[in-house]
Amino acid sequence: MILRTLLRLIGEVAAWTALVVVISTALMTAAGLVSARIAQVPRRLIIGMTIGGALVAAGLSHRLGLPELFVIDIGRRPLPVAWVVAGSVLGIAAAWLVRRRSQA
Repeated sequence: MILRTLLRLIGEVAAWTALVVVISTALMTAAGLVSARIAQVPRRLIIGMTIGGALVAAGLSHRLGLPELFVIDIGRRPLPVAWVVAGSVLGIAAAWLVRRRSQA
């Protein structure tokens, strides 16, 4: 019983995290195609900042009780897609700014 519950929880968390990564990667790829400046940022930096921004935004939106405009339920864990997108975009912008400052 406990093992089954634990495995279900791990599966939900893995699915939730995978969806965050997919959304973040799609936005990162789109940003790289739109702007040559983003394409110059090291991939490790932009991947980390994009996924990190998405996870932070999702967590903060839940903790602060911010309105969730579009939610996908994965098991019992809601995924606030709008906040994940916003966090990803902020992560991309932060990676670009960090890279820009290091070049100056």
